Formats: sequence, C-alpha cells, structure tokens
Amino acid sequence: MPVDVLVLPGEVKVVQTNVKAYMQPDEVLELKMRSSAAIKRGLQLATGTSAIDMSYYENQENDGNISLPLYNRTGRAITIKAGERVVQGIFYKYLVADEDDVMKDKRTGGSGSTDQ
Repeated sequence: MPVDVLVLPGEVKVVQTNVKAYMQPDEVLELKMRSSAAIKRGLQLATGTSAIDMSYYENQENDGNISLPLYNRTGRAITIKAGERVVQGIFYKYLVADEDDVMKDKRTGGSGSTDQ
C-alpha cells in the first residue's frame, strides 16, 4: 500500500498502487487478496479477482497504474498502513479460441472500461 487508507464498513475504496506491470500478448496478471488481509482483516477485492491484460499498460485514463477496489465486509473501519501488503499478483499464460475477437486497440480507460 503506497499510503495509509481508511476503508469504512461496507465501503468499496479504490486505491492507486503506483505500480505498473507490462504483459506479453499471451499473459494476464491476476490480483488476489493475501489471506492475512482477507481472513484476519475482513477485506476483499470488490471484483473478486482482478485480471489485468496487456491493454491496461499505459492506458490513457491512468497510465497503467494498477488500482485495488478494496471492499470492507466487516462492521468496523479498517485502516491499512502505508507499506502493508494486501494483495499479491500472479502472472499467467493463456490461450484464446481460434475465432475469439481479441481486443487489439489501445485501451482508453481504466478498470471495467472495455464494456465487454
């Protein structure tokens, strides 16, 4: 976490991580909650799991700055301190179907911007 963040009960707080990741055309970066943040603190990603593909890197809206949509599922406010590790990223290779309509245009928005 780059800064201290307060997430109120039931709130979704989107936090910019100041981290960018470049992927090859056949790679995706998945963000997953660390068990300490999920089990002990009651936080989860509002998206469940966030999948970031190569079109996110250097997009016009946020220059590829990876954001975390954190959801506080508890009844108490949760403070996350700068430097805390909340999520982990895992790179995966993937395949596409022969007739898949793969996005080739440069992304112009951030999370959820492809409307697919």
